[in-house]
Amino acid sequence: MATLDACQVRVGEAVGDAAELKRLWSALDYNGNGIVSLAETVKFFQQEMPALAHQRPLLRAFKYTTLVDGDGDEWVERHEFPDLLRNALFFCMLYDKFEQLDKDGDHRLSLIEFKAACAAAQLDISPAEAEAQFALADVNGGGEILFDEFCRFAAICRMPVGNQVRSEFTLASTKMAVKEQKKAGQSTGYDNQPDIHTRKFRKVEKEFQAVIADPKRLHAVWRCLDYDGNLIVSLAELDKFVVERYPVLNNKRALMRAYKATTLLDGDGDEWIEAPELPALLRNIVYFNKLSVAFDKIDKDHDHRIDFGEFQAGLAELGLNLPTDEAEQEFESMDSNHGGEVLFDEFCAWAARHACPVDDDVRTTFTEASVEMARKHRSAADASASERARLAREARKRRDAKPKSKYSGVTEQIKRIASKEKSLKLMWRKVDSSADGSVSMRELHRYLSNKFPVLSRKPAMVRAYKHTAGADGSLTFDKFAALLLDLITFHQILDVFEQLDTSGDKQLSQEEFVLGVQRLELNLSSSEAEAAFASRDRDGSGNLSLDEFADFVMSQ
Repeated sequence: MATLDACQVRVGEAVGDAAELKRLWSALDYNGNGIVSLAETVKFFQQEMPALAHQRPLLRAFKYTTLVDGDGDEWVERHEFPDLLRNALFFCMLYDKFEQLDKDGDHRLSLIEFKAACAAAQLDISPAEAEAQFALADVNGGGEILFDEFCRFAAICRMPVGNQVRSEFTLASTKMAVKEQKKAGQSTGYDNQPDIHTRKFRKVEKEFQAVIADPKRLHAVWRCLDYDGNLIVSLAELDKFVVERYPVLNNKRALMRAYKATTLLDGDGDEWIEAPELPALLRNIVYFNKLSVAFDKIDKDHDHRIDFGEFQAGLAELGLNLPTDEAEQEFESMDSNHGGEVLFDEFCAWAARHACPVDDDVRTTFTEASVEMARKHRSAADASASERARLAREARKRRDAKPKSKYSGVTEQIKRIASKEKSLKLMWRKVDSSADGSVSMRELHRYLSNKFPVLSRKPAMVRAYKHTAGADGSLTFDKFAALLLDLITFHQILDVFEQLDTSGDKQLSQEEFVLGVQRLELNLSSSEAEAAFASRDRDGSGNLSLDEFADFVMSQ
């Protein structure tokens, strides 16, 4: 415990010391991409704070940081780092308490051990009350308390651990979630009205609701989604958008369903998404991802279909509690092609027929926003015939002109701003929201996400920030114009790199490197590019990383 006390002191000092926090983050994010995985987290604590390097509490701390304290994605970002340190300390101390209670060392608490712990703590509760508390903690009804269940119990009871309290909890496994919801369903008696609940997408759903309520943010999202500016969005563009910006929603079958529902039901029946349909699309993406999660929880053997045994065992996931004969009837109504198994398409159709609430059904709000946006676009469409003719002529000119990259428009805008000190200062005041004379990575990302989403990709943004900030790591107004231009350059480098990296190994071969030099229109012949590749390939691996490729381009 003395070691944990020392870690508590160190964490408290680090969180209050900006320089030490920065040093620790650099050690954690050792590849400098601005995001941290669970594997990187474990490695960091093994090196910096071995007393906190326990797999089970670190997994719990990582999930709590990303899902409760963070923005709901699958990694830890710079602004979430202090929460990660505090959570690692909290759950390691909770794990230490759990191990102290676990007298036989089998990684679970029996009722006898739980009662002994209550007596040792001199709690004024009767044996019956102790058994009731044990039953509350034993979510899966297995007669023993696992560490996951112990964490949940600590949150419900607001158990103080090292002067910290956690009142929320996340489940470390979907298996435990299924058991908990099933147990809750069984206690409510007969229920033939389906409803689905999931916490997985609550943060991104709140973000989408805020986007839809704000016309400026909605327009920014549309610009990012419609990156080629042709006013329509294909399924491939939607997939790219979700993969890059909302990986938690990257479920292909859910995206396909959302796309079809938007175009054929909420939209005008054509084969692409248009701006008035964007709010409905955002709503459908979340809705069908939730349905997919529910489907996967029931599909125990992961064969992408549900048989009757899985359906009956997973009734609680759908908010149902039915006797066997009624469960069979419900399954038959779901199995529309009578194949003896339910596919995801059939599952979605069944949910629609039953008007199944999914987290209390938020579709109405999204639909109203879509109607409002459609009204605005209809007003724009009522322009005069001469105005429409002028727009048509301009559109023909653009089609006949040399194809532009997706950064052409934003490049012209950024260059205009950078060339005028008044415009540059105005933008600086908006980016420097803390008004402390320097811009942090978080401030920059927040501004770009809203104003210039095409320039907000983290791998490019982080490298541009570090390249401009230089050795001192600070970004003041005198470097701001250079940062804006570097943001464009690094995003172009990233795009070319990803286009050429067809194998997905995040490396470029010599041939790919030469093609990249040509696409970026660097003034080098093929032989000069090959020589440059050889000079940069210092380890002789025959490949260059993104950082090596970017360093070369920026040196030209």
